[in-house]
Amino acid sequence: MSHIKGKTAPTPLLRARRLGNALGLRELYLKLETANATGSHKDRVARHIVVFARTLGYSEVAFGTCGNLGVALAQACHVTGLSCTVFVPAHYSGARAHAMSALGAQVTRTPGGYEEAVAMSRQAAHITGALDANPDGPVAELFFDAYAEMTCEILALCPSPQSIWVPSGNGTTAAGVFRGLGVGQRRRDEEPYTAVCLSGSAGNTAVTASVAAGEVVELDPCSLLDTEANEPLVNWRSMHAAEALEAVRLTGGFANDATEIQLLSMQRLLERLEQVVASPAAASSLVGLVSSLGRSQLDPASPHVAILTA
Repeated sequence: MSHIKGKTAPTPLLRARRLGNALGLRELYLKLETANATGSHKDRVARHIVVFARTLGYSEVAFGTCGNLGVALAQACHVTGLSCTVFVPAHYSGARAHAMSALGAQVTRTPGGYEEAVAMSRQAAHITGALDANPDGPVAELFFDAYAEMTCEILALCPSPQSIWVPSGNGTTAAGVFRGLGVGQRRRDEEPYTAVCLSGSAGNTAVTASVAAGEVVELDPCSLLDTEANEPLVNWRSMHAAEALEAVRLTGGFANDATEIQLLSMQRLLERLEQVVASPAAASSLVGLVSSLGRSQLDPASPHVAILTA
């Protein structure tokens, strides 16, 4: 049996000239996390988690997911011989549950939303002795370190982007991107910080609402409207809202939300002009960037990076 070692191979950073011209951006770069084995940036942390689990003697991991983490960890567990127990909201249409099952994961459909799936997975992990692989569990630091790798890869090819835009649900990816910048170790007389910027779903993302409020807030669960397009961005309580809020504050970043129409329109424009296929939720990074032009300090002539997470 083969074993997962090390980190994932660097994903491409595409200079999107045609899309940039259409959006009024001179230097637009796309970080193509879609190039990972299961099609999302969650492959990065999945590798870290299975190594961590095997090192500590766990035989099983359990967690809640809206889709991509489930497939990534199911694949990583399949390769390394670990059992994988996944809890998925029953009404989520884009959750990729069939792909998880095909990789040998035990998939449980749960009532409620993402937060309820996480709670049930945590309870199951406690009962069975599985590793709690949720982003706010004992492996939280692995998530931050894995996503920091994206920043290092971006800066190796584009040393001084004015902004990096991150599709955000829990705020975990944004916190990891911030870690990769190493802002805490830089002197104030060095070049300007790269702004860490977040994009969410209008009215459905607690972390972007937290940035708008200037403090960590929660949304009314009954007010959320999730669709196949925005599911990865939807939550009433963002696990790492505090860390993401700090990333935005320390780097002078921004947070914007996208409507359903904007997500789908940007997805289509991306495919038509750059032949890049990404999810509508991932395209929120581009919507957020464009929405900030003209009403922020962002310069259309400067380099900007949009991470396409899936």
